[in-house]
Amino acid sequence: MGPGVVVVLLFARALELKIAHNYFGALTVTSSQVLGGQRPVDALSDPAPHS
Repeated sequence: MGPGVVVVLLFARALELKIAHNYFGALTVTSSQVLGGQRPVDALSDPAPHS
């Protein structure tokens, strides 16, 4: 299972739990100590461009 699939599954679960999409978005772009300072979206092979 690739990282993109994991993100989609996490998003689907967040929707089931009624977590607002903007909170989920903030979570995916926030650096994590568990990931060595990287953001979860950094694991994607083709992330969205930065603005």
